[in-house]
Amino acid sequence: GRVDPRQLEQLFFARIDPHEKYDMAGTGLNASPGAATGMIAFDADTAAERGKKGEPIILVRAETAPARHLGMIAAKGVVTSKGGATSHAAAVARGMGLPCVCGLEALVINHRKKEATINGRELREGDWLTIDGTTGQVMFGKLALIPPPSEPPPGLAEVLSGADELMRM
Repeated sequence: GRVDPRQLEQLFFARIDPHEKYDMAGTGLNASPGAATGMIAFDADTAAERGKKGEPIILVRAETAPARHLGMIAAKGVVTSKGGATSHAAAVARGMGLPCVCGLEALVINHRKKEATINGRELREGDWLTIDGTTGQVMFGKLALIPPPSEPPPGLAEVLSGADELMRM
């Protein structure tokens, strides 16, 4: 009864290596769990094109739209300056299992020039970002990630069987 389901959920997503030192860019809303690192793409077409080449992409937009869905499919994660937990970016990312941070208000994007600033620091297409959709944090640069385990951790079945005894439905 003391285990929060979100703690268990984190077992199934990549996370940032806790030994990594990082340069915090900002914090938005934790819209979809997991962590991702990749190079910035500011539009869906660029993300799709570079993703096909095998490049890890973080799609950075003011907001996403259904017509530009291919950019999200190609990305490892999504960051938006607008929106919240029920925005298009958040809902689609959760459905796809993509890490997503929404509502990063410090993010100012100039789509015409394909550049942005976060808290005054300039970013260009191709620069590296790391995002943590579980906490809503965005970090400058490429950080090491710990992938989710390929098999359930020892003791998980025991915890879940205890949950069976406590469930109310």
